[in-house]
Amino acid sequence: SLPKAVYGSFNLPLEGERGTQISWSSDSADITIDGAQATVSDALNEVTKITLKATVTKNEAEHTRDIEITLLPSIITFTTDGEETADFTEGQHVTAGTLAGAELAEGEKLYIATYNADGVMLHIWAIDYGTRVDITADSGLAEIGVFVWNNMKPVAARSIRVKAAE
Repeated sequence: SLPKAVYGSFNLPLEGERGTQISWSSDSADITIDGAQATVSDALNEVTKITLKATVTKNEAEHTRDIEITLLPSIITFTTDGEETADFTEGQHVTAGTLAGAELAEGEKLYIATYNADGVMLHIWAIDYGTRVDITADSGLAEIGVFVWNNMKPVAARSIRVKAAE
């Protein structure tokens, strides 16, 4: 069974029940399918519904089924001035974006938190997938963290540090 919503890359089954073979296709430019590997376009910047076509064959019999799936933009990336970054300088803006290579699971929630130099949390946002948060690095901000939580446990995280202005 396929997930209802995905971001990044995910696997497609090539074999079904009772020895059936499955091939996949889509006419959407937002996804590339190569055998069992499906990859969501890096250029995707909003939640997009697409239809995958599954063709199931066994011997001479063939059956085609359309499956709707939601593609989510790529959530734990940080960009400043349009370029991905691992750290940024005081006074710059940073945008937190989407984690590639994972699937959205039931019960997941995304949080972005900011911290001062002592590790004290300054602010936290609970956001939806596909939402971007623009943060300005002021003198009190030392780190930004993005966390995906599922049932009160972190399942993914990434953070970046703020460098002092020169």
